[in-house]
Amino acid sequence: MANLLDLPVEVFQMITHDLVSSAIGNVTVPYQKSRINDVWKLRAVCRTFAAEIERNVFSQQPKESYYDCYVLRRLVMKRLPQYMMQVKRVPGNINEDFQARLQRMTSYILQKLDIKDEKQRADLMEKFYLCLGRIIDEYRLRHALWCNCGPSCFHVNQNQQNTELCVQDRFCSALMVEAHDVLAGVLAELSSTERDTFFGVLPFYIARTLGDTKSIDIILRYLETRPSPVQVALTNNDGIFCIQTIIYTTLASDSGTTAQTLLDYYKKNLPPPERHIYNGWVRSATNQRSTQNLHNLRAVLDFNPGGRTRILRETILTVCACGSHEDVQEVLKRVEDVDKGTVLNAPIFIAVRSGRIAAVQGCIQAGANVDLAVPSNIPTLHKDTITPLDVAMNRNDGYIAEVLIKAGATIPHISQWPGTRRVYKVLRKAVSERTKVKLPDLRKFQHMSLAERKDIQY
Repeated sequence: MANLLDLPVEVFQMITHDLVSSAIGNVTVPYQKSRINDVWKLRAVCRTFAAEIERNVFSQQPKESYYDCYVLRRLVMKRLPQYMMQVKRVPGNINEDFQARLQRMTSYILQKLDIKDEKQRADLMEKFYLCLGRIIDEYRLRHALWCNCGPSCFHVNQNQQNTELCVQDRFCSALMVEAHDVLAGVLAELSSTERDTFFGVLPFYIARTLGDTKSIDIILRYLETRPSPVQVALTNNDGIFCIQTIIYTTLASDSGTTAQTLLDYYKKNLPPPERHIYNGWVRSATNQRSTQNLHNLRAVLDFNPGGRTRILRETILTVCACGSHEDVQEVLKRVEDVDKGTVLNAPIFIAVRSGRIAAVQGCIQAGANVDLAVPSNIPTLHKDTITPLDVAMNRNDGYIAEVLIKAGATIPHISQWPGTRRVYKVLRKAVSERTKVKLPDLRKFQHMSLAERKDIQY
């Protein structure tokens, strides 16, 4: 290694240039494609290698190389800041109009923040390009970097040739680097703007992607200063601050208080959401595998504009269908009477029909009566009233029947049992354990008449 480091810089340049040219020149051969990554790893040898390899890989290749080489495209997407800093050295290797647009954005934010230190400037530009790679769809970004469509390209922006920086670009620049003071100043200019064709990502999504809760607070404080009709226009599905969708996404994944903040703003300033929107939020907040975001479900369940509860049959159906037993308990804590209802809307019956053990367990733990009897809606049972166990038996659901029995459900007489193996096995075992009576096996039961079954005493 010492001998290598003694070589002149020109030799390093020649070696790295030949290595890169050889690797990229053979990308049409499948097994040669990985050579680009191998060359890239040589950056770790020394700083001279790193600088020369970055320069050769990113600035010496024409735009066509990126369309032909998947490995090279992926490398650019992973190392977007380095690519953007190197590619500007050679004109024509990138869509120059798009490059100029990004340079105007970074120059604007550097000027507004009055950053003079070179390292701080480099760090801010790296943050800008990292965010760009995270928030923009990869296909759209690739097309913007290397297309030849001209200024009318839909994937870039029909106004990209303008020398003036539009308000959307100024806003996105501030949002991407978390320049909160600049962001607050630009917000007032956004009230009548349309969505940008390239930065179609909405502001709330950018802030959420960066984990920037302060930007979300700034936007919400700005919206509260606007008249009510303007707030509705800006936050509806066509507005730049579409809030219903970001609430849905945040409830599913964020472990902080962002969802609560958004719901509080919604409750205070906007008309109540439609029922299907609310139930979509409930569905998003439920998680059958984890309780990590249980506080998000609580926030949705406590969302009651005007003091009116929004926990209806659809809400219980949703949670029983996809939530954990903790989720079910959270819903039923907010139900006045957990045993009130019919076979269609009483929580325990909804849980049984869901076929999910977690849902039934949640209802039982919330205090639901496992022997709740309601008027029957199953003509084939020939009973005036039915219990949750009757429904489980009728559905041939042995797992749910077993949960109900373990919780103390009354088992009907053997003459009312179905002749299916799954449920019969569960019922027979439970009765044998309770009464110590040996009942007939399934084969014998199936050959017995109804009268014979009624004669069995235990």
